[in-house]
Amino acid sequence: MKVIKHVALAIVCATAGCAFAEGYTAHSMLTRDGRRLVSHVEGTNTVYELVPTNRLPSNLPPVREWKLYCLKATHTDIGLHNSQYIQRHGTVRRIDEAARLIDADARADDDPAAYRYVMEGFWFWDNYHQDKGMDAAWRIVTNYVARGRMDVGVTCAGNHTHLFSETEIERSTLTKRLLADKWGIGTRTFIMPDNPGISCSVIAPYARAGIRHGIFLPNQWNPIASTIWRKNTSITGAKHNPDAMGGGNRVEISYDSPLPMVFRWKAPGRDESLLMWCVTHYGYGYSRIGLGKKGTVDVVEKKMPAFLAILERKYPYDVWLGSEYHDDEMPNTRFADFAAEWNRKWAWPQFRTVGRLDEPFDCLEERFGDKIPTLTGEMTSGWLQHAASTPELLADKLNADRMLETAERLGTFAGTIDRAAVDRAWWYLILNDEHSYGVSGYRGRRVFETWMQRRDWIERAAATASNELAKAVAKLDLASSPPSLVQCRDGVTENRWYRVAVTNGVIYSIYDKELGRELLDGPANRFLYTRDNHKTWEADPEAALGAQVTRRVYLPQDAKRIDVEDRFEHARDLFNSRRYYRYGYLAFPFAVPDGAFAAHLNGVVVRPYEDCHPMTTDAYCAVRDWCAVENGAFGVALMMRDSTLTEFGEIHPDKTCYTGKPPEGKTAIYPYLFTDWLQMHQPDGDSMNFTFRFSITSYRGGRGA
Repeated sequence: MKVIKHVALAIVCATAGCAFAEGYTAHSMLTRDGRRLVSHVEGTNTVYELVPTNRLPSNLPPVREWKLYCLKATHTDIGLHNSQYIQRHGTVRRIDEAARLIDADARADDDPAAYRYVMEGFWFWDNYHQDKGMDAAWRIVTNYVARGRMDVGVTCAGNHTHLFSETEIERSTLTKRLLADKWGIGTRTFIMPDNPGISCSVIAPYARAGIRHGIFLPNQWNPIASTIWRKNTSITGAKHNPDAMGGGNRVEISYDSPLPMVFRWKAPGRDESLLMWCVTHYGYGYSRIGLGKKGTVDVVEKKMPAFLAILERKYPYDVWLGSEYHDDEMPNTRFADFAAEWNRKWAWPQFRTVGRLDEPFDCLEERFGDKIPTLTGEMTSGWLQHAASTPELLADKLNADRMLETAERLGTFAGTIDRAAVDRAWWYLILNDEHSYGVSGYRGRRVFETWMQRRDWIERAAATASNELAKAVAKLDLASSPPSLVQCRDGVTENRWYRVAVTNGVIYSIYDKELGRELLDGPANRFLYTRDNHKTWEADPEAALGAQVTRRVYLPQDAKRIDVEDRFEHARDLFNSRRYYRYGYLAFPFAVPDGAFAAHLNGVVVRPYEDCHPMTTDAYCAVRDWCAVENGAFGVALMMRDSTLTEFGEIHPDKTCYTGKPPEGKTAIYPYLFTDWLQMHQPDGDSMNFTFRFSITSYRGGRGA
């Protein structure tokens, strides 16, 4: 017998496989010459031995024949490390290089270790025919995709789906149909890399579009010491600052987590589902077994028994999916060469490259479909704080897609629609919502090149919306008149529905005449600002920000609502050299006894805390258009036009928390105004001018009454 002593590991493996004799354990590792790996403990060391199967007891359970798929791709943050036009050219180069490597690969198409390559999303592929021409694109499809040596994720990869409007979500699925109809690529799998969250509002539209599977490859990176780095033992070598807590994101995805990494995902109150395969990180999916740039067969086989032990305790499957690639990585055969060498020695587990994204899912579904658990809930992305740190860009985008949605509906009804122009406008907004929101390079000149492209996308979409709306209004002869608004000066102002007391733009009382009750439990539209990461607070926006602040409250005469507009000009304090410490909020403390929160997320309404997926934080929700607090007898809603990220009940200094239930007896709503995550990219503080608009309304009964 060959004896391999692993002195450094000292792993007790008695529960890892099947104990066949006192102190011995058999593992699901079998060499091609018929020897099975067994182990026993000698002192502090675990000794592994390869034993011919004919010398082992006949009543041992069979080796679980693991197929370990590894996804190789190239991750691209559109407009982060380089400007968009540079990255567009890079996608073309990478596709050509992957094709060259396939041509040079002596391994056959049916070899599990053959070199294969995946394009993360549609944008990556769509650039190719535009730059190289249709003949070159068809050569890629015919010679590589059709053979199962290349594939394409069916949506854009990494987008902030929380920022999509309902129409934008539907539009984002058209890429799947285009891949099928134009190129004959019938993949049913999307990839969400890097971005540490996905909106549950995509589930139903994706399922209706024929998308069945999602690969979630989140980045647990947190600029301010995320606890997840320390808990997630699937990722090693991560640095953190223990002196600065709070901020950042939480993604509880690891092999050691009690949460399943494979599950059917549903939105609250909905029947549709997606089969999700969650991997610890797109670059570290197999870090537990030492795969990576320096991974060798010797290294991996030492770590494999403990890795399989985790999987076999946690799952009934014999198929697994991981990933191992990095930002802007050029295609290479490193993993394929490793897999070929491994498979020459080991029959099981077997390593396989991914050339058809559906393949691991189909294999799992066919044999273990009835054993896959279901999880429900919203997976809010911690990186939405990126979007909150570019509030002017975010507000322009939110308002552009609302106007485009209205223009498309009216233009279709009026028969004036320019379909091609509207299609392009939606594509601009989808590209803008890519996860590296509003940032380029982290600092330096490149940010302006990135923002120039993003602003161009948004402004072109807004111009199209304005033009299409004007044509439809003229054709339909729609009369419009500005709403009748009364500005609330200091003191008390009222209309038929409300009596409102205001001082310097802060609302101290809202009395609902219909409900016969006070709606506030403290000053509303109150500014809250921290420059030391939630340790201390300031309430005077002019003193805190060095800004000129204009705050207005209006009472419409023909609608039951209260409009709020807050304008911050020259917010100089956000221009600083110590990022991740400044956060601005507004407080709306509504007096709703025994109130429960509700948040609209583009076609899905969730209960903050209760309906948040346990893999991500419940510190906040990405509200889209409105949120509310209600108790069945009545409710108060806050409509939001220019912001999205919102905290409920209390502001959480630690943004990595997950509690599963709201704070007892607290019914305040706190919309984010801004963070300083990216503001140091600004050329100077004078350019930091933000406007935030909200409306408050109240109603009898519960949501929808």
